[in-house]
Amino acid sequence: IIVGCGAALILASPGSAQRLERADKALKIGAYALEMKLEPPDKSLGGSQFFEVAVTYYTGKGNKQDPVEASKWFKRAADQGLARAQFDLALMYRDGVGVRQDPDASLKWFRKAAAGGDADAQFHLAVTGSDDQAMKWGKRSAEQGNPYAQTLLGVLLLQGKGGKGKAAEGARWIRTAAEKGLATAQHDLGLLLEAGHGVAPDAAAAAVSYRKAAEQGQVQAAENLALLLDAGKGVALDAAGAAIWHGKAAEAGEAGAQRNLGMHYFDGRGLAENPQLAVAWFLKAAAQGDPAAELYLGRAARTGQGGRRDPSMARDWYLKAAEQDLPEAQKELAVMYDKGDGIGRDPAAAYRWYALAGAQGDDDATRAANAIAPHLSRDQIKSLFRWFHEQADLNVTGSSATLKGAGSVRYHLAVMYEEARGAPRDPGKALRWLNRAAEQGLVSAQMKLALRYYLGDGAPSDAKLALRWLHAAAAANDPRALYTLGDIALKGQIVRQDYAEAYRWFTRAASRGSQDARNALNSLIPVMTEEDTEEGKKLLLQ
Repeated sequence: IIVGCGAALILASPGSAQRLERADKALKIGAYALEMKLEPPDKSLGGSQFFEVAVTYYTGKGNKQDPVEASKWFKRAADQGLARAQFDLALMYRDGVGVRQDPDASLKWFRKAAAGGDADAQFHLAVTGSDDQAMKWGKRSAEQGNPYAQTLLGVLLLQGKGGKGKAAEGARWIRTAAEKGLATAQHDLGLLLEAGHGVAPDAAAAAVSYRKAAEQGQVQAAENLALLLDAGKGVALDAAGAAIWHGKAAEAGEAGAQRNLGMHYFDGRGLAENPQLAVAWFLKAAAQGDPAAELYLGRAARTGQGGRRDPSMARDWYLKAAEQDLPEAQKELAVMYDKGDGIGRDPAAAYRWYALAGAQGDDDATRAANAIAPHLSRDQIKSLFRWFHEQADLNVTGSSATLKGAGSVRYHLAVMYEEARGAPRDPGKALRWLNRAAEQGLVSAQMKLALRYYLGDGAPSDAKLALRWLHAAAAANDPRALYTLGDIALKGQIVRQDYAEAYRWFTRAASRGSQDARNALNSLIPVMTEEDTEEGKKLLLQ
């Protein structure tokens, strides 16, 4: 989730329109100040009047534009405790406008303005401070109606910065900001509605929220709306409409949109089929390092669509994507090496790329790697083991590959220790490398560890660690992990039996396509009490 940024310049903050109105009202005061050259200032003028004079000097409305003179009047108003003047003076010190740049002075005045209740200053301290400061000042600014702060506070709560179980509260703050028309908040609300995070899942409402943000030019919202239209999720399937929104985001430079627009041209979905134009958009996305675009360029070169067939070019594009750990590219590159499709056959290279794709959950790739392994020479196996070890260990220098430290590399190194491929069998080292892969967020490693700790197979039986890794995989919305957590809660294994918890996990797993979870829900719901059902629905919002 990306949070919108607040004020960056004087009179360019969320309250800038009101301040410009005050500047217009200050014309008479400003003209008087210019004529009398008040030095020292007339004691009869108060902080608000000093501020209004400062605005005339800053904007050039009613006085000749003069940032130095503006800073003096802001200082006079700030010294009288006017929070909005303190905020603008803080910005001047921060940016070196009308005064010498002074970060310490800037921070001092930001703090004074925030303590005096200025919502913009409070937001500034929230986005520049620690998590604790962000929560403190973000909440104060949000409570005054600052939509930027409301979005920030919502994100912090969703991230668990305010404690556990605050997702619904975070979603409410983001909804509040979205209802005020803030495009970033509308986009973020769409994400929450689509994922069912802090709110009940509602793809139709997500599409509405994305559209509102997209119509304001929020690029990622345009792309997300296009993806819903492509899938017919929450809206009617509309390939032509999707292509329009992909196009808007693509023209704005969003790499994923450029790639997806290319796919529309490639397949002729919602647009006239045009492989050459598809390749042109793939190249734009690939220039930004988009691995899926590199994959599609590999496929185009391999088949000759969009140009001549060029297996060497296909291999090069597949390699670029494979080195970014894209499993589809790794598998297709492995197939080229395995079959010698237009390039020299290389079983060792095929094994490497099949193994990496398999590490990310592609069972067919794992089977292909296992089929090749017995036919590799001892030297080839040892060479592969050295490569995986060098890439897995960040402390080993001298390697040029870009997969260094990748979770998939570490996962397969664990497999090699388990299977005695290139080194003596060592279950302890296998478990350590599997843990390191899981800690990097590799879901397949997290699930494998969870089952090992749960069953005591290849690791000591440890219910706490089993739950830890199941929850980690569930946080990535892995349907197997979600279903397993539901099954554990239903049967009272490891944890106490809890129908509401089971309902929560089965519902999430079913929304991710698990038929087992749908079947489990159909059996569970009839035996749940009304209280169980209500509690389960509440848990879904967390």
